[in-house]
Amino acid sequence: MENQKRLMDDMIKVKDIERHYKAHAGILTDYQYASALQYSLEKTKGKIKNISARLTKAVEDKQKWIREQQASQTHAKEEMVPEWFQEHKESRSRKSQGIDELSEEMKIERDQLLKELRG
Repeated sequence: MENQKRLMDDMIKVKDIERHYKAHAGILTDYQYASALQYSLEKTKGKIKNISARLTKAVEDKQKWIREQQASQTHAKEEMVPEWFQEHKESRSRKSQGIDELSEEMKIERDQLLKELRG
Protein backbone atom coordinates (compact mmCIF):
# COMPACT_ATOMS: atom_id res chain seq x y z
CA MET A 1 0.00 0.00 0.00
CA GLU A 2 2.96 2.31 0.61
CA ASN A 3 3.75 2.27 -3.10
CA GLN A 4 0.18 2.44 -4.36
CA LYS A 5 0.77 5.82 -6.04
CA ARG A 6 3.79 4.44 -7.88
CA LEU A 7 1.81 1.44 -9.10
CA MET A 8 -0.95 3.69 -10.35
CA ASP A 9 1.39 6.24 -11.97
CA ASP A 10 3.32 3.53 -13.84
CA MET A 11 0.10 1.63 -14.65
CA ILE A 12 1.42 -1.50 -12.96
CA LYS A 13 -1.27 -4.09 -12.28
CA VAL A 14 -1.20 -5.95 -8.99
CA LYS A 15 -2.21 -9.04 -10.99
CA ASP A 16 1.12 -8.84 -12.88
CA ILE A 17 3.03 -8.72 -9.60
CA GLU A 18 0.99 -11.64 -8.30
CA ARG A 19 1.75 -13.71 -11.42
CA HIS A 20 5.46 -12.97 -11.10
CA TYR A 21 5.39 -13.86 -7.42
CA LYS A 22 3.70 -17.21 -8.09
CA ALA A 23 6.09 -17.98 -10.95
CA HIS A 24 9.06 -17.42 -8.61
CA ALA A 25 7.59 -19.07 -5.51
CA GLY A 26 10.16 -20.88 -3.44
CA ILE A 27 13.10 -18.78 -4.59
CA LEU A 28 12.70 -16.25 -1.81
CA THR A 29 10.63 -16.19 1.35
CA ASP A 30 7.52 -14.00 1.30
CA TYR A 31 9.34 -11.39 3.36
CA GLN A 32 12.37 -11.40 1.05
CA TYR A 33 10.17 -11.11 -2.04
CA ALA A 34 8.20 -8.23 -0.50
CA SER A 35 11.48 -6.54 0.39
CA ALA A 36 12.76 -6.91 -3.20
CA LEU A 37 9.47 -5.55 -4.57
CA GLN A 38 9.47 -2.59 -2.23
CA TYR A 39 13.11 -1.80 -2.98
CA SER A 40 12.40 -1.93 -6.72
CA LEU A 41 9.44 0.39 -6.49
CA GLU A 42 11.28 2.87 -4.28
CA LYS A 43 14.66 2.92 -6.02
CA THR A 44 13.80 2.53 -9.72
CA LYS A 45 13.99 5.94 -11.33
CA GLY A 46 11.64 6.79 -14.13
CA LYS A 47 8.67 4.81 -15.27
CA ILE A 48 8.73 1.04 -14.88
CA LYS A 49 7.76 -0.23 -18.32
CA ASN A 50 8.00 -3.97 -17.67
CA ILE A 51 7.28 -4.95 -14.07
CA SER A 52 8.06 -8.61 -14.72
CA ALA A 53 11.57 -7.86 -15.99
CA ARG A 54 12.15 -5.40 -13.14
CA LEU A 55 11.04 -7.93 -10.53
CA THR A 56 13.11 -10.72 -12.07
CA LYS A 57 16.18 -8.49 -11.71
CA ALA A 58 15.13 -7.57 -8.14
CA VAL A 59 14.83 -11.27 -7.20
CA GLU A 60 18.27 -12.00 -8.66
CA ASP A 61 19.76 -9.04 -6.79
CA LYS A 62 18.15 -10.16 -3.54
CA GLN A 63 19.50 -13.71 -3.98
CA LYS A 64 22.99 -12.32 -4.59
CA TRP A 65 22.74 -10.09 -1.51
CA ILE A 66 21.61 -13.06 0.63
CA ARG A 67 24.54 -15.20 -0.58
CA GLU A 68 26.98 -12.37 0.20
CA GLN A 69 25.52 -11.96 3.69
CA GLN A 70 25.81 -15.67 4.37
CA ALA A 71 29.40 -15.72 3.10
CA SER A 72 30.39 -12.75 5.22
CA GLN A 73 28.86 -14.35 8.30
CA THR A 74 30.80 -17.53 7.64
CA HIS A 75 34.05 -15.58 7.31
CA ALA A 76 33.27 -13.49 10.37
CA LYS A 77 33.11 -16.65 12.47
CA GLU A 78 36.65 -17.63 11.53
CA GLU A 79 39.08 -16.25 14.06
CA MET A 80 41.99 -14.27 12.69
CA VAL A 81 45.15 -15.35 14.54
CA PRO A 82 48.53 -13.75 13.85
CA GLU A 83 51.19 -16.10 12.56
CA TRP A 84 53.54 -15.40 15.48
CA PHE A 85 50.83 -16.45 17.94
CA GLN A 86 50.20 -19.69 16.08
CA GLU A 87 53.95 -20.45 16.11
CA HIS A 88 54.11 -19.70 19.85
CA LYS A 89 51.12 -21.97 20.49
CA GLU A 90 52.70 -24.82 18.50
CA SER A 91 56.01 -24.36 20.34
CA ARG A 92 54.30 -24.58 23.72
CA SER A 93 52.39 -27.64 22.58
CA ARG A 94 55.61 -29.38 21.55
CA LYS A 95 57.25 -28.52 24.87
CA SER A 96 54.33 -29.84 26.90
CA GLN A 97 54.36 -33.15 25.03
CA GLY A 98 57.80 -34.22 26.25
CA ILE A 99 60.96 -33.33 28.09
CA ASP A 100 63.20 -33.59 25.06
CA GLU A 101 63.41 -29.85 24.85
CA LEU A 102 64.87 -29.40 28.34
CA SER A 103 68.37 -28.06 28.48
CA GLU A 104 71.08 -30.32 29.89
CA GLU A 105 71.29 -28.18 33.04
CA MET A 106 67.55 -28.51 33.61
CA LYS A 107 67.70 -32.28 33.09
CA ILE A 108 70.49 -32.59 35.69
CA GLU A 109 68.57 -30.39 38.12
CA ARG A 110 65.39 -32.44 37.55
CA ASP A 111 67.25 -35.69 38.16
CA GLN A 112 68.74 -34.32 41.39
CA LEU A 113 65.33 -33.24 42.66
CA LEU A 114 63.87 -36.65 41.84
CA LYS A 115 66.71 -38.35 43.77
CA GLU A 116 66.07 -36.14 46.79
CA LEU A 117 62.33 -36.88 46.69
CA ARG A 118 62.91 -40.62 46.47
CA GLY A 119 65.34 -40.33 49.15
